[in-house]
Amino acid sequence: IYYSLYLNYKGIEEGKANEYRQLVLTKFPESNFAKTIIDPSYSAKQDELENIINQNYNKVFEAYAKKDYGMVVKQSNENIAAYPNNDLAAQYAYLKAIAIGRTSKVDPLLIELNSITTLYPNDLIITPLVKDHLKYIEANLEEFKQRRVALIDFDSTEPRFANQAIPADVKPKPIENINAATVTKPAENAAKPIGKPAEKPVEIKTETGKPASIFSNATSNTYYYVVDVEDASLTLSSSRFGIGQFNRGNYPDNDLAHKLVELDNDQLIYVTSFVDMEDAKIYEESIKGQLKNIMKVPANKYKSFIISKENFEKITDRTRINEYLEFYKNNY
Repeated sequence: IYYSLYLNYKGIEEGKANEYRQLVLTKFPESNFAKTIIDPSYSAKQDELENIINQNYNKVFEAYAKKDYGMVVKQSNENIAAYPNNDLAAQYAYLKAIAIGRTSKVDPLLIELNSITTLYPNDLIITPLVKDHLKYIEANLEEFKQRRVALIDFDSTEPRFANQAIPADVKPKPIENINAATVTKPAENAAKPIGKPAEKPVEIKTETGKPASIFSNATSNTYYYVVDVEDASLTLSSSRFGIGQFNRGNYPDNDLAHKLVELDNDQLIYVTSFVDMEDAKIYEESIKGQLKNIMKVPANKYKSFIISKENFEKITDRTRINEYLEFYKNNY
């Protein structure tokens, strides 16, 4: 609020502006607001740096996809050394660890994985996933020690071991908010509602000459979380890998999948599936703070939304996407 007040008074009442300027600098010296006051070009420089880091990561991921593991280790080390505090450092470290696991015995892999949990304890994309890997390796350590190469059964496109696949007859657990520590939960013994009545299809009132929406808010038993990338030319391999990392690390018992639909001008990555809107919204709340580091494309190139399976099947182009976003805003 001090920064907003500083901007409001700047050029109008300089005494007040300087007062709030000093409050920002003294109370929040490490904030982006303080850094922008000191250097007005700070934000632009950060955007440029972020783009460089994203581009570099995509190059490392390209080497990973080609199984050029020596190059993965080399480039990961270079980027971590050059940008040790960047938001993708844990992801670089992860690619390096998997590359080592693909070319070495289990002990070097364990060193790398344990290093990630030590160096990046608060990371919400990679660290939960690494803990899951460590748990699996430790449970099967004797088998891993017999292997010439540690990760012979590791799926390079989906961050899991082959034997970790969830049996088809096991029901997934309810979606939980990974940020739930900051959310006040109702008491365990609170009375639960008997049931929520089915929602009625939306009654659409149209203006003269304006067609009714093709979309419906009728209750569905299948919902998707969608990321719409408004550029058909971008390669989204690392973005999809990042979503897989997030899902596997934070929702290992739900077996969430992600798929890609390519339209003329857009690419839709959708996470499937959620049994109701509430579960989808919990997932959305959990992932939204991590999305920038997952997508690795400019933030103005994508947006996300929740949609029922029935409405998703009506999405054919950008015009339909925009129509649905307007419908969603007015009806949910």
